[in-house]
Amino acid sequence: MSQKTSSHQMAVEHEAHVLGLLGAKATSGSGSKSERGDGRVRGMLRIECKATADSSRSVKLSEWTTIAAIAAMGGEVPVLALRIAGRDLVVLSLDDFEQLLEEAEAGK
Repeated sequence: MSQKTSSHQMAVEHEAHVLGLLGAKATSGSGSKSERGDGRVRGMLRIECKATADSSRSVKLSEWTTIAAIAAMGGEVPVLALRIAGRDLVVLSLDDFEQLLEEAEAGK
C-alpha cells in the first residue's frame, strides 16, 4: 500500500469515526463541492476533519476561519476534528467551549 493510499484511508476512517460519534451527516464530496466542511449536524455543528500519522500537525488560521465562516452562515458551531498519531482531538473557539460548559452546568 502506498503512503498516499494509507494516508487517504486514515483520513476516511477518521472522518467516518468523527461523523458517526457526533451523529453528523457527511457533506457532498467531503466538502470539496458546494457544501463546505466534511460533515454537519444541521443547525448545530459544522465539522472539518484532518488526520496525520505524524506526531504533529499545524493548525492554520485559514482552516479555522473558513470552517467558522461557513458554520456562522448556518447558525452552527465550527469544529475542527484532528487525529494526530492516533489521538483524536477537537478544536473549538473559547466562546463555544464556554457556552458548552455553561449548558452542561445548567443541565445538571
